[in-house]
Amino acid sequence: MAFALALIIALTSLPALAQDDALELADDLTLPGAGEESFTFEAPPVPDGRIAVLAFRGRYIRDEGTAGHSNGVQVFLNDTELMGDRLVNKAEDFTWGAGRISPWWSRGFRLMYANDFEANNNPADNYYVHGGNAYDFELNITDLLQPGQNTLLLKHTQAEPDYRPVQIVDLRIVTQEPPDEAIVDPGPPTGPLPFIAPEQDHREQFTATCTPGGGIVVTVGGREYAIDSAFSHERGGWNTLSATGACSGEAGWAVQTGIAEGGFAVTAEAADYRLERTVLVHEESIEVADTITNTSGRDIALLQRHDTAADPQTLGDLYLAGLHPGSKTGTIYEPSNPTVLLMNEGSQIALMPYDDVLRIHAQIRSMDGRAGIYDNDGALASGASETYRWEIYPSTTPGYYEMVNAIRRAHEVNFEIPGGFCFIEPREPFLSMTDEELAAWLDAKNADIVSISITTPKYNGEPSHGTAFLKVEHTAKKEFVERIRRVRPETKVLVYFHTFIDVTEDAPTIHEDARILAADGAQRLYTEGRDALRMYFPTEENAYGEAMEEFVRIILEEIGADGVYWDEMSQSRWTYHYGAPWDGRSADVDPATLRITRLKASVSLISQPFRLRLAQSIIGRSMLIGNGSPITRTMTQLKFPRFIETGSLSNLLRGHLYTPIGLGDHLTERTTQDTVKGMRRQLNYGSLYYFYHSQVTAAYPSITERMFPCTPIELHEGYILAEERILTNTSGKFGWGDDSQFEVHVYGPDGLEVEGFEAPVVEQDGGRYIELRLPREHMAAIVRQ
Repeated sequence: MAFALALIIALTSLPALAQDDALELADDLTLPGAGEESFTFEAPPVPDGRIAVLAFRGRYIRDEGTAGHSNGVQVFLNDTELMGDRLVNKAEDFTWGAGRISPWWSRGFRLMYANDFEANNNPADNYYVHGGNAYDFELNITDLLQPGQNTLLLKHTQAEPDYRPVQIVDLRIVTQEPPDEAIVDPGPPTGPLPFIAPEQDHREQFTATCTPGGGIVVTVGGREYAIDSAFSHERGGWNTLSATGACSGEAGWAVQTGIAEGGFAVTAEAADYRLERTVLVHEESIEVADTITNTSGRDIALLQRHDTAADPQTLGDLYLAGLHPGSKTGTIYEPSNPTVLLMNEGSQIALMPYDDVLRIHAQIRSMDGRAGIYDNDGALASGASETYRWEIYPSTTPGYYEMVNAIRRAHEVNFEIPGGFCFIEPREPFLSMTDEELAAWLDAKNADIVSISITTPKYNGEPSHGTAFLKVEHTAKKEFVERIRRVRPETKVLVYFHTFIDVTEDAPTIHEDARILAADGAQRLYTEGRDALRMYFPTEENAYGEAMEEFVRIILEEIGADGVYWDEMSQSRWTYHYGAPWDGRSADVDPATLRITRLKASVSLISQPFRLRLAQSIIGRSMLIGNGSPITRTMTQLKFPRFIETGSLSNLLRGHLYTPIGLGDHLTERTTQDTVKGMRRQLNYGSLYYFYHSQVTAAYPSITERMFPCTPIELHEGYILAEERILTNTSGKFGWGDDSQFEVHVYGPDGLEVEGFEAPVVEQDGGRYIELRLPREHMAAIVRQ
């Protein structure tokens, strides 16, 4: 291009850039979808004691406001792709919105969808990047510049030509002093360390009372939390249970309260329904069960809310689904961790929905001075009765993990987690490996469990999802399973399974009754623009469910695998289906009239009986691992590992109420060092680590060799207390509070075990503890004997 040629001529033999000079490459350029722009230049010398930095500002062009972010531009200098580890003006991750964490680089640098270069730096914006600096990128390129000609290439990350364009401004090369080390390693801590062991007494000191208005007042740590409830009626208003005054609602709404075994009871009658509430008080929690019966003779909308005062000006702190919005406000739909936690000095209280329907529907929200559980998608079929359950967790010890561990105990999810785990494919480079090389590859990942994908053989160019799996040849999979067993007999081999996608051409006709439909009647696609990836739901009644059962039979009987890896197990891509069958509990509701505008069905609810039975069948005869935490009470009661994908590190919060396992980040992990960093970072969320993609070859075993089996007792920021072991990336005096014997294994920044690490045993109150003073970027496994 002419611009690049001009740069070559102009910059030949220039002296080194002075401190304030810049090599200007472009003031303002636009990359359309699938577009790219290249620049050829001769680099001036970099002055001694300085670094060369490629700087630019970028955004997805949007006419009005903001709308999130996505990977937007790939940057290559002399054929080397620049990634997030080259950023010098900000960390590799950023916190945004309600407190989610995302990487700045994931298959390209992440750009904001914004109408200017300021909006995401405003704390009032829904997609605010905490601390600002949302658009500026400065990348250290000192080691990539070469004498003579250099080539810079910018590529739009999206392959669709009509995708939203990217704007890049102030593209330039500058020199600057090297950044100060982010952290000067002071060495291991030298002061007093806390004793850390599982809590023995879980009883909380609180009281719960029922008010005359039918609400609930919880007193904990000397503070009262008044919790109100409200249920919609089709005259356009709300019937309330008030903790601070009289109940209110439509004509005839009357509330009666009384004592019940273990707690208290509330009954109320409305024009269209009857409410019967029982409240049970436990050692750590309060369980509320609202049984509502539709007495109207027709299908009705039934929205509900359960909330308490949450003034951001006076509230100590707030967590929504484990996220920490600085504004103490926000709305989140996260059924795998549907918790709202209000914290004050000396006390806290958490609310969460627990029954299947309310958990599927509920948003958790802190807005307009109230925080709690909000169901805006509820309905109740004529004559039906449903028990909606929600829970309250008070504590005198404020802390997010205090709540998490109380919920985990109440839901009985501290069961044994096997591992380690990774994916592998019956393709190159594995097919060309010798048996010794394959065994070494598996050993380095401590691969006690592996999963084979369905990417080969393909069906019409697509992975063999759905009924396509019944039509393709499986000889290669069977042979690969047998080979893995031969080279590493202790490894269990699973095969991939997905219930909601089918790629066959005739499925829309054969399985017409199983299509997931949009409100306009069109069949849902997994990925817009890929018409082959059509969405379906299995049930006990439809033929698609029968086909999915055959899918599993082939895995276990014909391929001879040891079990099933079930991808996107709860639901996939779309939460609701607009068609038959109706689930009898879900609808779009007019917010003004509070009447049904359109019936819809939760994909998870209508498929759950089938998925539950099939999961129980798999567990009963083989091994099952799932992707994604359960989002209903019913599925939470099953006991098997389910991991969380970590394209965003804060996704790990979704695993806190079931099995706390994070899958390695397939977007950014490429080397052994990347995986070791991932293990350390996931421990910050009290999470275990499963390897992800076969693209990463571990050079040697690391802490995962002593991570499993793991039966959690408590999760904490930086460490996990389990029956068999303690895993930590933080210092402390660790033990089980008894005289358990143990051995300690410390791993350095490179992931290798540190030989001869000194960690004395100390005793307190009859308990043995290991005193761990960990230097920066170290981890340890304390293995109980």
